[in-house]
Amino acid sequence: MSNEWTTGIPGLDTYAKPEAMSLWLIASPPGMGKTARTLDMAAAAYREGRRVMILSYEMAALHLLTRLGARGVALEDVPRPRLAIRSLARGTPLPEADITTFAPDLLIVDTLSAACQQVGVSYLPSVVADAAQMLAGMALDRNCCIVTTAQTGRSMDPRGDTQRLLPTYEKVDVALLCHCPYETPRPYIIDVVKNGRGQLGRITLRLVPSEARAVEEVLVA
Repeated sequence: MSNEWTTGIPGLDTYAKPEAMSLWLIASPPGMGKTARTLDMAAAAYREGRRVMILSYEMAALHLLTRLGARGVALEDVPRPRLAIRSLARGTPLPEADITTFAPDLLIVDTLSAACQQVGVSYLPSVVADAAQMLAGMALDRNCCIVTTAQTGRSMDPRGDTQRLLPTYEKVDVALLCHCPYETPRPYIIDVVKNGRGQLGRITLRLVPSEARAVEEVLVA
């Protein structure tokens, strides 16, 4: 197993890579690729020989497994000791005993608001930030990388939610904001917010999905 982690997301590895004891947040409006990006990371980690656990409050385990298969994870490999997928009902606590037993290198929790067990208040910044703090502690305690997701408003550009989500950004190591603005040709954009020493740095990746490559990187102070 390589010591170098990769994200499976074009252009991102040069700026941020997963590592043990880190927390990542992937945020977007509905239908803009939150789960897809987590599965990119899961497939990349699995191919590198890492233990991957996916806990989803959003999708059935079979659907997630099918989508992993489209990313090169052979379905005949499942079940295997290095991959675990579970669907959870909203409001169900995270199965901490199962997480401890499985000991994942990469743990995916989809979504952050559902994991906080606060049904109906998923958009309160304090609640989401508290849930992020809980997952950050779990990443440290279990020496793993945790990737979780959050839904922003329905605007095509989630950067308008930056101020609202700022308490959450401050709890995570890396945040990805995914969106597709109304442009022609229509790009897929990921804003990468990296938390380091109390300061937030940002880079923007403009992707060409059909070619699986980043075509532009814009550093933002």
